[in-house]
Amino acid sequence: DISGFVSISGDFGFRITGANIEVAGKDVTAQLGAGDFRVGVEDGSLAMLLADDNTTALSATGSFVFEGGDFANASATQVTVSLNDSTTDYASTPLTINIDGASADLTAGLDVQSVSVVGLAVDILGFVSLGGNFGFRITGADIEVAASNVVAQLEASDIQVGVENGSLAMLLADDSTIALSATGSLVFEGGDFANAIATLVTVNLNDSTKDYAETPLTISISGVSADLNAGLGAESVSIVGLAIDISGFVTISGDLGFRITGTDIEVAGSDVSAQLGAGDFKVGVVNGNLAMLLAADGSTALTASGTLVFEGGDFANASATLVTVSLNDSTTDYAATPLTIAIDGVSA
Repeated sequence: DISGFVSISGDFGFRITGANIEVAGKDVTAQLGAGDFRVGVEDGSLAMLLADDNTTALSATGSFVFEGGDFANASATQVTVSLNDSTTDYASTPLTINIDGASADLTAGLDVQSVSVVGLAVDILGFVSLGGNFGFRITGADIEVAASNVVAQLEASDIQVGVENGSLAMLLADDSTIALSATGSLVFEGGDFANAIATLVTVNLNDSTKDYAETPLTISISGVSADLNAGLGAESVSIVGLAIDISGFVTISGDLGFRITGTDIEVAGSDVSAQLGAGDFKVGVVNGNLAMLLAADGSTALTASGTLVFEGGDFANASATLVTVSLNDSTTDYAATPLTIAIDGVSA
């Protein structure tokens, strides 16, 4: 073990070069660990310099390992484990170490202590698919994660909801809990949905006992910084200021929360507007609530209720006892078996 960083194993060769010890390794495993989480490389190669000033620099590359919790189907384009507490920037001046047929490049930049993963793709079962460029490090007994160029999306049938071109902060704790927050550009695709825009999109997950909405944690690794601000029990995509069309039917706007339930996406919305439009005529609801189910079979069911909107032409003084906007192309009769959806404090 390198205390506070990685556990390393494999076949190693050592030699003195000048006043330093050079090391080359093959069949190397180099991994961070916290609880049942493991992140790093296996079947890899390693170059390390143990200097006479008591500093250490190492680089290890190999096949990606990302295990534990609900993570599955992990893959990556490139994985590098790096440590460098010396004054030499091996990212600028790489050192190739070749001992007894084992050869590897030392490429660690100044003041680095992380696992860098380019082109990561992984699923969190029952929640989102993640992608992007990720940095991992040990802080105390936990693994902190910061990521750029992030994709984090819920999926059901051809519907995708979440973020792209985003940033992510994540904590993989020693008690095997996960907390993450990702923000970025809105993705809302599939079905008859079109023209989606939003003010703010956040993907949150938190099964820990820490409320990061109350005490946010900023994680910065290798120049990438993001804020973890997921509240207790969060497991949703939250969209503030969403506006989207359902082709051939209504335009919907408001603040909506999305989550996976089974293989479907459930949606609850507040401050909702759901209106039909033709010319200058508008009919529907404002200041309303919405419940929607985007099913794995590609069907959509929604109900929105609120204050009546009836505008245009010579119409005036419109009022109503009850206004409901409904759509259902599924095989389930929700009039006979209503479904209550509650997400992030919004219920409909």
